[in-house]
Amino acid sequence: MLRHLEVGQLFEPGRTHYDEGAKFEFTQGGPVLFIMFERPTEKEVEAVRVGKFIMKFYEHDNIIFMLFKFEGVPWIDTPYNINLSPPFEFEPMGETQGFGLQIYLIDAATGILKVIRYIGLGHEFSVRLRDAMEKQKVIPFNMGTYNFKVNDAYKRYTSDQFAEFAKWYYKIDR
Repeated sequence: MLRHLEVGQLFEPGRTHYDEGAKFEFTQGGPVLFIMFERPTEKEVEAVRVGKFIMKFYEHDNIIFMLFKFEGVPWIDTPYNINLSPPFEFEPMGETQGFGLQIYLIDAATGILKVIRYIGLGHEFSVRLRDAMEKQKVIPFNMGTYNFKVNDAYKRYTSDQFAEFAKWYYKIDR
């Protein structure tokens, strides 16, 4: 079922609170980033809406740490494993095509959608991300082990360190 999303309205009907944080998932339509900030400032809203943007990913112990940087906002990171996404098949990618990233900024305190942004990712970055995700498919997945590894990584590294470790990135300088 197709939902109509509108900035200034509830992101999900009837839902007026989210935990602060971020979530990355991949759907049949491509990659999606959900950002939940409690009462985002106008500066944060504008940064996500139109600011400079960097996306990186770092592979660690069969976890892909997705990293997002919007101008003036600290790194946003979120762990990812393909086994946690709804089932999908990768669409064939032409020689110059890349994924289209959908970004939603939601006020965690109210459930109101503040920003919808779509960013076309570069071909090389998209291919590398797809390859990393494909590798995850062939490794047996256990939720308890995954959670342990994620928690262990967060005990040892900061978002800034994950960003430094990341080999692949895509950026927009606007």
